[in-house]
Amino acid sequence: MPQLRVISIRPDLKGMLLGPGSIALSGGRKKGLARLVGGSLPFFACFDEGLEPDQVIAGAALASQLGLEAGRRIALEAVPWAWAASLTLAPLSPLPQSVSPQDLTNALTDTALAVGETITLQLARETARFRLLSASPAGFLLVSPSSQICLTRAVPPVSGKLQGYASVGGLSDQLRLVRELVELPLVHPEAFAHFGVEPPKGVLLYGPPGTGKTLIARAVAQETDAWFASISGPEIIGKYYGESEERLRDLFTQAQQNAPAVVFIDELDAIAPRRQDMGAEKQVERRVVSQLLTLLDGLPARSQVVVMAATNLPDSIDPALRRPGRFDREIEIPMPTRQARKEILAVHCQPVPLADDVDLDQVAAQAYGFVGADLAALVREAALAAWRRIAPDGTFPKNLEAEAVTMDDFKKALAQLSPSVTRQLRTEIAPVSWDDIGGLADAKAQLKDLTKQAFVLAPRLLDAGIRPPRGALVSGPSGTGKTMLAQAVAGQRTAIFLSASGPALCAAGPAEAARALREIFVSARRAAPAVLFFDEAEALLRPRGRDNGLTSVFYFEMDRLTPDDAVFILAATSRPDLLDSGVFSGCRFDRQIELKLPDETERAQILSLALKGLRLPALCDVGELAKESDSMSGAALRRWTESAAALCLGEGCPLEARHFTATLPRFLSGNSPCPRAKTVIE
Repeated sequence: MPQLRVISIRPDLKGMLLGPGSIALSGGRKKGLARLVGGSLPFFACFDEGLEPDQVIAGAALASQLGLEAGRRIALEAVPWAWAASLTLAPLSPLPQSVSPQDLTNALTDTALAVGETITLQLARETARFRLLSASPAGFLLVSPSSQICLTRAVPPVSGKLQGYASVGGLSDQLRLVRELVELPLVHPEAFAHFGVEPPKGVLLYGPPGTGKTLIARAVAQETDAWFASISGPEIIGKYYGESEERLRDLFTQAQQNAPAVVFIDELDAIAPRRQDMGAEKQVERRVVSQLLTLLDGLPARSQVVVMAATNLPDSIDPALRRPGRFDREIEIPMPTRQARKEILAVHCQPVPLADDVDLDQVAAQAYGFVGADLAALVREAALAAWRRIAPDGTFPKNLEAEAVTMDDFKKALAQLSPSVTRQLRTEIAPVSWDDIGGLADAKAQLKDLTKQAFVLAPRLLDAGIRPPRGALVSGPSGTGKTMLAQAVAGQRTAIFLSASGPALCAAGPAEAARALREIFVSARRAAPAVLFFDEAEALLRPRGRDNGLTSVFYFEMDRLTPDDAVFILAATSRPDLLDSGVFSGCRFDRQIELKLPDETERAQILSLALKGLRLPALCDVGELAKESDSMSGAALRRWTESAAALCLGEGCPLEARHFTATLPRFLSGNSPCPRAKTVIE
């Protein structure tokens, strides 16, 4: 048998009377078993004269399960085989009640099997999955009508990944819709004929990147017996005139010839953008959109061809594609909820050895803002953290099988990763605890209360007919602790923390700044629960009479927020006199927190915390230092402490009051790098 063959996924197997696990090879007229070199899964091989030299035909379902694709060169080898005398199968899904033992035998006849493999069968028009636990004799087997088949409920754990719909977690509602809109027209077209309606031609999946759109399409490919073809939008674009349209026509022609069929187009927005937004240089895209519209309209009613497409930019797709008769249904693949994150983690942790202390519900609660792809990366990072713990010096452990991933490994992974949806808005400020802030007792209490109501108590408030708070404005002189309060809110970890700078947004220009501001709010809604912090808000929220562009966009986006969005807006400013009057209306920011310069008691607290942060012996009275530092802000007090510490290091002695006295004048003069703050709020 030639070792190398070119895979060509075609449905011809249906007319060749081969079993579900079969593969057809060119080169002769005998039967046998073959397998991929280096693999264990066998195939029932039947040679056929209708193939080109060095060609292989694989059924679409089998090829999809094996990860084979058209044009890929693989090595096959003949393997010894025998007829199965007995088999022990474990069902991985509920069996239809009407299935008899004879139905199971008929479905398995002429199927190639090996112990440990998973088999997918069609029983009573329903899909059922089994795992082969044991068989006699040993080795590669072929099932015959006389094989004894035994079912058991005992299913041992497997190390492989889940396949089909079982590999999709947290999207049960979306999967139900996909099965109704994609599988039903293919498996039971008579249902639509009975009710006198046409089945949908197209289904559009949309949602943020990484939420599972392509994964659902792959699951459909693995679960359905229909001919399946997948292509990415950018792959369609060719460099020669008419090449892109020809590729689309060929794809749809193959689908109609091999119906029932599913065509999946990934990244639809890349080939079908809005035509009114295209310039003269976008002629290829214009022709592709027109060709796609023609092909969708040309599909006959009940042709048993369904077109699936995926995009994360649904509004950028040409509107003509989204009307009924083309992409009839649009299914949103949303950001996962806490329960959905738990289900997704369970799928990805299926092959992972977990310690008893691992609580996936707690991990899901802390992984807010994570999409499915992020959660897969989280599990991988936790496994790497476990490896670093087990083998810190890189030495392979002797008893690796006894090791498992612990809850601490997941915590380390959570600290390393951030949600992909917020990576463009990564905060540059480090979280701190409330205890790290000296003074500001009233401001801290107010922010604790507001964020608790916004995230923890929100369901109870809504049940009582009370709208949860959605924003707070913190104002006060420079250096009084506005940013530190935001850092403390970030340190609570009750929600994801996103930050944006007013001056940085405005520097991009009016149009780009407005677009960036809208994207910030979109990212916050996607990553909810989220705290969105705007520093130096006076640059962003200027009076509308002078520059109303960004201010109006901010008001529009904030007014759109609903309690279900779970987004809390925190803004800080040292110049409230420069803000638009609408900021103080009370309908947007529920609380306005005014900070003042610290009094003597608060200055003593700030100095005490600053001294604790130094790794130096200190021989000074913070009470006396607080008396000498009247009208200094918290930031100035911390900078004063650092300057005194630098002076004492040069002398090589403990930190004493004289070091503070020597450096005090520079912080009481207007020329200091961190001068005494002046109050702008009387």
